[in-house]
Amino acid sequence: MKIQSVLLTAVLLSCVSAYGGEPGRMMARLQHIKAELNLSSTQEAQWNKAIERARAAKETSQLNRQQIRAAVQAELTKSEPDLRALAALKDNFRQQRASLHQAVREEWLVLYDLLSPAQKALVKEKMQHRLTRMEQFKQCRG
Repeated sequence: MKIQSVLLTAVLLSCVSAYGGEPGRMMARLQHIKAELNLSSTQEAQWNKAIERARAAKETSQLNRQQIRAAVQAELTKSEPDLRALAALKDNFRQQRASLHQAVREEWLVLYDLLSPAQKALVKEKMQHRLTRMEQFKQCRG
């Protein structure tokens, strides 16, 4: 069960990442999976909650990256940039990103817990397909 939950999270987060990617393509993948799952109203509500949490996390991460960029630029205008301050800022944002990632993951795991055995079997099939594709891509890249 734990491995399935981790893999589900990996598959869904590869579609809705808080850290970038191609939103249109990711959303298309998610909509395809969603349509196949034929969600109940309770599952649909949780799906929407997970999507919104992921979008909010992505926006926060983008803002954090902009703040880091601005802080670096500001420090570089100084005769002696404070690299410790920059490192501390980046560490703070890294911790925040980890918390956001965990919150998004938890929303997807709540959805997984709501799925029927047939829906979980479909998710498993999608995960196996995704892992196979990732392995093929890895082999092609050498």
